[in-house]
Amino acid sequence: MTELLIVTYNIDVFYNYLLKIADPAKYSFIYKSPEDITDNEDILNLYSIILFDVKIENFYKITDVVRLVNPNAKLMMIGQEFSFEERIQALKNKFHYIDISKPEEFYSEVFDKMIDNDVRIIFDNPRQNWFNFTINSVMDFSNEISELIAYLGKNTLLSEDELFQIQFVLRELQDNAIEHAHKFDELKKVKVSSVIMSDCIVIKVEDEGMGFDVSSLIDPLEELEKNIKTRIADGKRPGGLGIAMARRVMDSVTFNEKGNTVIMVKFFDVKKKEQNEEN
Repeated sequence: MTELLIVTYNIDVFYNYLLKIADPAKYSFIYKSPEDITDNEDILNLYSIILFDVKIENFYKITDVVRLVNPNAKLMMIGQEFSFEERIQALKNKFHYIDISKPEEFYSEVFDKMIDNDVRIIFDNPRQNWFNFTINSVMDFSNEISELIAYLGKNTLLSEDELFQIQFVLRELQDNAIEHAHKFDELKKVKVSSVIMSDCIVIKVEDEGMGFDVSSLIDPLEELEKNIKTRIADGKRPGGLGIAMARRVMDSVTFNEKGNTVIMVKFFDVKKKEQNEEN
């Protein structure tokens, strides 16, 4: 049985939730306060998996100490209703995170894989305006990336409607990769890069699939109702509109020859930007 160390003052907040997502036959929970581990660093070497309550004081200072003492431990962050800033900060610091405001069913399906196979979201920010994400093929992860990129685009001239449309398109394209290219194999990865430039946002989505012939695609939006009924009859998820919507929402949509990478561009209203700068 694997022991999970939980560092928190609020045991009751997490206990019932963790019981629902982590098999009690496989995991047991040990709770310690932040003082317990900082006053006795030797205890940290006893655990390979440590979950930290995001609300504890000096969170990153404490976790930096833990990483120095036990660099091989898998560190996870647990809390509820993470803000976008908290999510970005967590990913920048290479944390897995568990948001207990999400339905238990989501984490119960991937918890073992997060522990055993490092199923997660990886964030790399080489420049201030250039963001790289890599996710395992989990649809809730694709939703997370879509939300994060829409959030990162809020400082541009894109309207709320445009950001929502880009968010929808990006999720559809990732879900297409997960469903069709990866066949729901959670160990396969989707890479999403976004560059915010002075006059546009560029987004690239790449999967590990065999690719496909883009020219053979039929536009499902032309017969939307028929397409929905066909997908339901075939046992497929609602959707399948990613590429068709991308071609309507974005100013440029370009696939590589193999068909497993797409680059999309959305231009800003530069004239509007110039008017704002003059004012």
